[in-house]
Amino acid sequence: MQVFAVEVIVDGQDRIVLWEADAERLFGYPASKALGLRLQDLLDGRDIFGNRFCREACWLRETFRSGETVRQFELDVRHAGGHRIRVVAGAGTDRPAQGWTYRFQPDRRRSASPAALREEAGETLSSPLTARELDILRLLAQGAQTPGIARELGISSTTVRNHVQNLLRKLGAHNRLQAVSAARRHGLL
Repeated sequence: MQVFAVEVIVDGQDRIVLWEADAERLFGYPASKALGLRLQDLLDGRDIFGNRFCREACWLRETFRSGETVRQFELDVRHAGGHRIRVVAGAGTDRPAQGWTYRFQPDRRRSASPAALREEAGETLSSPLTARELDILRLLAQGAQTPGIARELGISSTTVRNHVQNLLRKLGAHNRLQAVSAARRHGLL
């Protein structure tokens, strides 16, 4: 397993107190912009399903306070260029006088192009998605349910369900969550 490449330290209020040059290279933000900001506010971390990661209530903070080390988790963060990148993160209190230490490494699976990843995994779409299927997929990724999607797009719930079934087939998924995950792997979201 590769060693984490980037280290960021936050204080007890989650404000960034150490932002290495490697962090600037990975995330695109200079130290002058990052220092003093809350890590969550700067990077807008999301879990692999797109849910906000650690805003006010945070399992991670509670784990730190108990003295445990958080070994590894995946996180999608906002790059200064506006796009999102996937990182593998670890965190702990190995420098308790300074706060908590996060260690980030780019997710190798996300550093390759979506086409290369699909080829490597032997994955391809059975057929291209239509514009309407992409609309529905985006709403699914936001957590929308069938009635909400129908209202948003001005179509019937039956039509939404038909499009979802087509999405599942084309993405090789068994449920909506798998479809969103597959769409992210394919670079569709």
